[in-house]
Amino acid sequence: HLVIVTDIGDCYSCGWDNNGCLGLGDRKGKLYSPVKIPMTHKISFVASGHAFNLFLSFSGQVLSCGENGEGQCC
Repeated sequence: HLVIVTDIGDCYSCGWDNNGCLGLGDRKGKLYSPVKIPMTHKISFVASGHAFNLFLSFSGQVLSCGENGEGQCC
């Protein structure tokens, strides 16, 4: 999967939605074109792993989505 962060803090994702890693709610399967992730925070940085993402907002809050089998999204 791929997550894109714009210069104004919006995020878009595409690829395989393994366990909600795209952050788009209940979408399943594969998305070929980026879709905006519905977030209430503006994001400054994203770190992606296997089936999960961590987001750092401009205000310093950490958000996550995806699989949490190893505690990576707590």
